[in-house]
Amino acid sequence: MSFDALEMRDKPAVVPIRFWTEYEPDPANPGKLVPHEKVEWVKKGSSNGSTTVIKIRHLKLDTILWPALQPAYEAWKKNQEAPLDGTPLDAWPGVTPQQVKIMRDYHLRSVEDFATAPDSTLMKMNFPGIREMQGRAKAFLQAAQGQAQIAEALHSRDQTIANLGADLEEMRQLMQQMTAQAELPRLPKNNPISAE
Repeated sequence: MSFDALEMRDKPAVVPIRFWTEYEPDPANPGKLVPHEKVEWVKKGSSNGSTTVIKIRHLKLDTILWPALQPAYEAWKKNQEAPLDGTPLDAWPGVTPQQVKIMRDYHLRSVEDFATAPDSTLMKMNFPGIREMQGRAKAFLQAAQGQAQIAEALHSRDQTIANLGADLEEMRQLMQQMTAQAELPRLPKNNPISAE
């Protein structure tokens, strides 16, 4: 994915805070309880505590939010950690552990999240040189993309070399067969030596 594509991510910038199950009375069966799965989510870059709670069955009908929260929901159902969309902040050498903590407080979990964070979020985070740091995050992602393209080109080159090596070996074997056939004496049928 090119870094320009990061600017226009197809999923909304939301993060699940927690999933849980609540039990409510079943109107169809008095005295029985029905489980309802819920999620609390927040917009990335928000730290003011304004979260939204919604039942999963209602969320599944939302064609915009559900694709963004579905992977985390499925991980929760399997008792697993929510998958990270992008490069972990800890893998980026351009940030200190203290800065990572601040970024996570604003629900930015990846370098991509930070690189595409709006100015309003950066202003709230309020640490020195944050806009330059965001520029370094973008440069880091572009470099990583360039490395991926180089790795793909090297892999393609290696495949070509392997294919050429196989072709060369096949040609060598054919040459050996042709040479062996050429070394056999071919005498004419009416040759007096062949009659002996």
